[in-house]
Amino acid sequence: MTTFEIGAEAEKIALDFELYSLDVKYRKKVRLVSSSHALGYDIQSCEVKNGRPQFKAIEVKTWNKDGYFYISKNQVEMLSLLGDSAWIYLVDIPSRKVVRMIKNPIGGNCLQLAPVNFQAFF
Repeated sequence: MTTFEIGAEAEKIALDFELYSLDVKYRKKVRLVSSSHALGYDIQSCEVKNGRPQFKAIEVKTWNKDGYFYISKNQVEMLSLLGDSAWIYLVDIPSRKVVRMIKNPIGGNCLQLAPVNFQAFF
C-alpha cells in the first residue's frame, strides 16, 4: 500500500467508527472533508452534549508501535484554534480499529511536539 492508500484506509476506518458511534439522527452531520487540506482535519462530525449536537473536527492518524505520528503545521494551528472541538483519532490499520481518541490534542497539552522538518531558503 502507498502512503496515500494507507491514509485513505485509516480515514475510512475512522469515518465508519464515527458513524456507528452516533445515534442515527446525527449521522447525517458526519462528512469526510480530507480533500480540503486547508481545514487541517479529515472528518467533520458532531458531539452530542445535553441533547444538542456540537461541531467536532477529527484529524486521522495511523497508529504505530513506536507511539509517534507526523502532524503538519497547518493541522497543529487548526486543531489549536478548534480547542475542545478538535480530536485526533489514531487508527491501527491491521486490526481496522480506532485505538485512541485524543480530545483537544494541542491546547490540552496531550501531545509533545518536536520539529523534524524545516523549510530552507536563500
